[in-house]
Amino acid sequence: MLTLSKEHGVNPTIATCWWCGEGKNEIILTGAAGVKMAKQMGDPSGRMPMNTVFDMDPCDNCQGYQKLGIMFVAIENEDVEKFASAQKLHGHFIPRRTGPMCVITEEAAQRLPIEPPELLEGIIQKRCCMLPQEVYAAMGFPQEDIDDMEEQT
Repeated sequence: MLTLSKEHGVNPTIATCWWCGEGKNEIILTGAAGVKMAKQMGDPSGRMPMNTVFDMDPCDNCQGYQKLGIMFVAIENEDVEKFASAQKLHGHFIPRRTGPMCVITEEAAQRLPIEPPELLEGIIQKRCCMLPQEVYAAMGFPQEDIDDMEEQT
């Protein structure tokens, strides 16, 4: 049962994908519970922001990329409004995607110069890795974003 907020009613927010920052086509009705969350995120009125990261589950689009291979995304290590809510709710830094994204096969990922081996194993298991923009470029990944889930040549 949803308890309505006196000021904001159902107090809705759009669930946002942690990996790509896009909406997940889910509307979360937070009601009165959202007032406390919004205040923790810095809104003194208790109104939930339009977009909120609630979990680290990839959206349908990112799941599709992860089925093709290992998704690598370029990030910037600074906070932005879209991810500030997750940072405050979960208590850890959430980087934002600032550059291109690419998908490589698992076999290609195995050949990357990533040490220690446990780190590479974790990346392959998670099917996604965020790299600082400088590292992403230094590893030779394409500097243009992928347009669709078709194999890039």
